[in-house]
Amino acid sequence: MQVFELEVLPWTIVLLSMIYLILLLQQSHWCWLFGIASSGLSYIVFQPKLFFESLLYLYYVAIGIYAWRDWLKKGVKNNSRVRRLSIRSHAFLLIFQIALVTLIGYLFKSKQDDLKSFVSERPYADAFTSIFSVVATFLEARRYLVSWLYWIVINFFSVWLYLKVQEPVLAGQMAAYGLLSMLGFWRWKKLS
Repeated sequence: MQVFELEVLPWTIVLLSMIYLILLLQQSHWCWLFGIASSGLSYIVFQPKLFFESLLYLYYVAIGIYAWRDWLKKGVKNNSRVRRLSIRSHAFLLIFQIALVTLIGYLFKSKQDDLKSFVSERPYADAFTSIFSVVATFLEARRYLVSWLYWIVINFFSVWLYLKVQEPVLAGQMAAYGLLSMLGFWRWKKLS
């Protein structure tokens, strides 16, 4: 029975996540409910394997609640308004994120022996996907076009990361996410 549960849970996450992404492409506020559900289940899967990834899924639940309320409150008219981030703001975000990934990756790598149960096997990769995803999700919730570019990079990088922790189903999901993120960028660009 346990083997069956381990196989069903990743597929359930994939299904909920794909519904989330398809609804997000359409800028439907309903996407956030599916995102909250898939993120809650993902926390259960990743908590023992990737520390930052597991924290990230808790963040997704919180930002999902925020975005659900925000998109619902502002209605469909405002949901179609896609924003653009200035080059200066984008450069600042990139520099800040790279510095944070470097710092956190280094700290956790250097303390790996002391924090064995707390630190992932790949602290820099884990920090990269997590930190950049936090920013991408915030930008997505605020309807910034650049969020899709972040997701394209994050999702294709995550394919490699999930394969390294033996999660092939979720690696496949990330590949599909990468392709759908390209579509999302194209669709939202038409609205900006």
